[in-house]
Amino acid sequence: FLNEEQKRTIGYRYYPPFLELYKHVFHPELTNCAFIGFLSVIGSLHQVAEIQSLWFARVLKDKVKLCPKEKMIEEIENWKSATMRY
Repeated sequence: FLNEEQKRTIGYRYYPPFLELYKHVFHPELTNCAFIGFLSVIGSLHQVAEIQSLWFARVLKDKVKLCPKEKMIEEIENWKSATMRY
C-alpha cells in the first residue's frame, strides 16, 4: 500500500546503499572502518556494541580475517531479501 518513495520517506525498512553493512558492522569497501552499535536490537545495545567492538579490534590486529568483498555483498543481499517483506 506504500510506494517505494513513501517507504523511504517514513524510513520503513529503507537501507541506504552506504548503510549496507556486512554483519551490521563492516561496509564491503571500508573494512578498516566499523559502524559500532549502528543497528536496532531488542535488549541491550551496549552488549551488542561491545561484541562488535571486540570483533573490530581483532580484525584490525589481523587476528580475524574478513571474507572477500564479493562474499560480503552476497551475504548483505541475502539478509536484505530475507528481511524485506514489502
